[in-house]
Amino acid sequence: MEKPPIKLAFSAGGVVYRPTRSGVEIALIKTQKSWTLPKGLIEKGEKPEVAALREVEEETGLKVEIQKPLGSIEYWFFSPEEKVRYHKKVYFFLFKAVGGDLNNHDFEVEEARFFQPEEALNLATYPGDKEILKRAFETLKA
Repeated sequence: MEKPPIKLAFSAGGVVYRPTRSGVEIALIKTQKSWTLPKGLIEKGEKPEVAALREVEEETGLKVEIQKPLGSIEYWFFSPEEKVRYHKKVYFFLFKAVGGDLNNHDFEVEEARFFQPEEALNLATYPGDKEILKRAFETLKA
């Protein structure tokens, strides 16, 4: 049996926080039964931080300001429709929520909500998201 072709994919997204009296809250989005961080494909010629800002605002409905890079994660997945294996790299940034409304998320997102940090970490479906959340928490403590 022939091996499926491999394609590279690059996305960007972020961890959005808002200060509260007791610390911070973290925004997650729900898509197809998964709680995850907002992210999306980097368009041709677009810088990762610009793509992250665009995608985070689209998927959460929030206005955000970039704080700092949180690094990247990489993973593989198979697209049955395309019969292609993807090697995906996702760049993440820390964002502070400065306005907007979680109810204004785009159609791809079922729900966007703020959570306490521990709850966000427990709800996050994917190991890569958990890793990025931990990096964000360390950055926010510093």
